[in-house]
Amino acid sequence: MIDRWRTYLTSEKRYSPLTIRNYMGDVSEFLNMCGIAPEEFAPKEIDREMIRGWIMALSKHKNSHGKSLSAASINRRMSSIKSLFGWMLHQGIIDKDPTVGVHRLKTSSRLPSYVSEEQMGRAVERLSEELSDENGFVVKRNALIVLMFYGLGIRRTELYGLNRDDLTPSMDRLRIRGKGGKERTVPVLRIVAEHIQDYLDEISRSEICIIDQKALILSLKGERLSSHSIYCIVRRELQRMGVKGKQSPHVLRHTFATHLMNHGGDMRKIQELMGHSSLRSTQVYTHNSIGSLQQIYDKAHPRGKRNKNCGSTTKN
Repeated sequence: MIDRWRTYLTSEKRYSPLTIRNYMGDVSEFLNMCGIAPEEFAPKEIDREMIRGWIMALSKHKNSHGKSLSAASINRRMSSIKSLFGWMLHQGIIDKDPTVGVHRLKTSSRLPSYVSEEQMGRAVERLSEELSDENGFVVKRNALIVLMFYGLGIRRTELYGLNRDDLTPSMDRLRIRGKGGKERTVPVLRIVAEHIQDYLDEISRSEICIIDQKALILSLKGERLSSHSIYCIVRRELQRMGVKGKQSPHVLRHTFATHLMNHGGDMRKIQELMGHSSLRSTQVYTHNSIGSLQQIYDKAHPRGKRNKNCGSTTKN
């Protein structure tokens, strides 16, 4: 039954391998915490109180570092279980969904982390130098990975899944397969296109690619580079370039959107570029934009400087 659900997630929902692995892990964890062996799983015996008890157990659970799970982490696990039981209800395996009426936990609204324009400007200059110099395949590939995340705003799974034929012959457009198998086409900046071409030339010179391999981002063996390796490369490159705070592909995606918003980018266009299904996902970057404006105001405006440390209003 769970194998049938996995097939549904793969073939019909077209979720990424990473998403499916998370979903399957969440279900396995759920059964384990409920004391149910996979082969003894009887969906009709699961009720709402068991679901709520599982959530309570998760809220008290500590990870290997002694920290509790965040509300967002618990909600993600709940989404997996809701998906499973929703599918079973639709298939007629159960006649009542035990997750109905079980609400998501409240989460604090946190603004996405991003790299400042000044920091990112220095990083791009350094990356461009490394891509232009007579460096080897690995140096050029790693620099290109960071540059593509920042220049295109794509997700890690999307970069992982890119093939060379997703680029137009002129390299001014790139086809991206997003969440749920949805495709979108994004423009490629000239500087990014030039460095992609230089990277492809390096692949040919070094004879990296194996026969019939279509992937754009390759390992030294000529195979598609793993998603985990991409994450590690970005983290290492950002550390090397002195970028503080969070260091991940998603931070570069947030940086792409925030910088566009700060420079007056249209929210609908940014939504299309990022592949957001809802405008609500894009609207979070307006907060970052407002925050940037506030910092400029505080530094430059005479009233901002004068009242910076005032703790009370002035009476007339």
